[in-house]
Amino acid sequence: METFLFVGAIVICAALSFSWGLKQQDLQRAALRRLDTKVDLLLEHAGLQPSVDLTDVHEALNKGEPIRAVKIYREATGVDLMTAKLAVDEIQRAQT
Repeated sequence: METFLFVGAIVICAALSFSWGLKQQDLQRAALRRLDTKVDLLLEHAGLQPSVDLTDVHEALNKGEPIRAVKIYREATGVDLMTAKLAVDEIQRAQT
């Protein structure tokens, strides 16, 4: 009986610890998104182009997923479909 209580207590502690860790990650991601937005707004206010991280686009192209790469590019830059397609094609040509 005591063994079951001990094991149960350990399982509960582990679950709570895991849950707390996930919550902390969510909070950090939210803070990072807010900072990223602020930096983009400051760059826009200064008349500069916000930097775009194309790492995910390169990864999608390396995996042979050009449609996903176009979608990622559109989400990252806010451009229309044709512009994104042309840009991803250019990135793909530069990679080879």
